[in-house]
Amino acid sequence: MGVISFALLFSIFLPAPVKVCVMGVGSIFLFSGLHPARAPRRVQVVKPVPARVKKLPQAAQQPKLDLPPVKIIVNSDGSFIFNGQKITEEKLSKKLTVMASVTPQRKIILMASALTPHQMVANTIKMSQEAGMPNVSFAAAPDDTTP
Repeated sequence: MGVISFALLFSIFLPAPVKVCVMGVGSIFLFSGLHPARAPRRVQVVKPVPARVKKLPQAAQQPKLDLPPVKIIVNSDGSFIFNGQKITEEKLSKKLTVMASVTPQRKIILMASALTPHQMVANTIKMSQEAGMPNVSFAAAPDDTTP
C-alpha cells in the first residue's frame, strides 16, 4: 500500500521534468546494483617520476663598455656640433656609421634649441638610425651653441 501511494503522489504532484530526472537517476542505481554508500573505493598508487633537469641555454655575455654618450647639437642654421667639433651633415653621417660598426649600443644625446626646425632634428634621428645607432635621447640646448 505504501508503494502505491508513493507512486500516486509521485505521479500527481511533481512536474514532468523532475519525474524524468528522479526516475533516470534511480534506475541507474537500481539496475547497476550499486548503491552510493556501497560503491567500492579504488585507490591507485602512483610512483613519482624523477624530474628531468635541463640546463637552459645561456646568452653570450658581451662585455659592457662604459663609454660616454655621443653629444650631437643641432643648430638652427643647419650646422652640427659633434662632441664639441663643428661638422657638416655628410661628416656626421660618416662618423655615426664608423661608430656604429664599433659600438652600436652607444648612446646618443641629441640637443637642439627651440629655434631649430623640427625637420632637422627628425633628419638627425633618421641619420643615426640608418647608421646603426638607434639609442637616441633628447636634451634641451641653449639658443644656439657654438664650440
